[in-house]
Amino acid sequence: NISLLQDSNMRRGTQSGSQCMGMQAFLNFFRGKRSVDTDFCDEIPTALYFSTRSWDITDLYALYDGDVKDMPCGSNLKNILSEFGWNACSVSMPDFLKTGEFVVTTDKLQDKVRIGLVSWRVHNDSWISMVTKSKDPFRLDRHTRWMRLVNDILKLESEKKPHYVLFPELAVPPAIFMRTARRLAKNGISLIAGIDYLHKSKKEKDATRNSENTIKKYIKNQVWCSLAYDGYEDSPVILKYSKRMLANKEERQLHDIANADLVEASDGDRLVVRHGNATNNLCFSVLICNELLDISARARLRGKIDILFVPAWNRDIPTYAAAIEASAYDIHSYVALCNSREYGDTRLRVPAKECYSRD
Repeated sequence: NISLLQDSNMRRGTQSGSQCMGMQAFLNFFRGKRSVDTDFCDEIPTALYFSTRSWDITDLYALYDGDVKDMPCGSNLKNILSEFGWNACSVSMPDFLKTGEFVVTTDKLQDKVRIGLVSWRVHNDSWISMVTKSKDPFRLDRHTRWMRLVNDILKLESEKKPHYVLFPELAVPPAIFMRTARRLAKNGISLIAGIDYLHKSKKEKDATRNSENTIKKYIKNQVWCSLAYDGYEDSPVILKYSKRMLANKEERQLHDIANADLVEASDGDRLVVRHGNATNNLCFSVLICNELLDISARARLRGKIDILFVPAWNRDIPTYAAAIEASAYDIHSYVALCNSREYGDTRLRVPAKECYSRD
């Protein structure tokens, strides 16, 4: 949670034109607005000017929590970064193409892209602590295993280091993800992992209680993508994919244990990303666990991606095995499934001609 101090003396009229546009774009960034209104005259939060360090592109995208399709990018993002002292003139900003793809530039991809699929387990007691917001009995064990694994990845020889590392659903707390993302990005490695449930609550009227306001609990189940980016000191670009539909058992358990529902995400959250440069790039998208079974979600990706990343926590191996094999041919792309180690079947499916080359 970030507390932004309001100062009545720092108004629109006291700032230069470029400063005001940059700061106003930054404020719109938090509101999920993409356009810049030149008549904006709200008070400017003082803490944004007097922060202990300059905000970078990683901070901005990590804080953004609106619709993916409305993310500030291109010229708006340049205005925001310029406001915090970054030279944005000679840097290629992440931006949307007319085709709807989101472009993040990097020269660190090669002709052959290496994908690291992680065998990772999260205990069921840890899952319950995520739901109830209680103390995780395995937090130290999970953190130790995570850091050991990350260190092992970084110790690999350069020709063996993966370009992308894929973890399962609900694999790591957000704070640990952010620290790891920066470390891996400095070595040209992108990180894709499910983070712990994010909680929110709001007051709603309950018809069964004479319209009294009751506190309704909601959770977000998200996969965060940290993409290597050549723009600013190897600061990665953070993209967030929100789960749009829960499995039947997961929905029942969330309701029974915490009386919580899923925050519904719009279809715009299914973003296609083009990562790389003009010569070597990878187009991908993310479906979270049982979203893979949604034929309409797969159909929207047909012919648009090179690989589909599927972080999962799934025990129904036979059903998903058939869905993965069908998806590879329907979408005509690679399908990378990373399931919890407790259930297995983590693999990379290839739409190859020869049967022995498909897994």
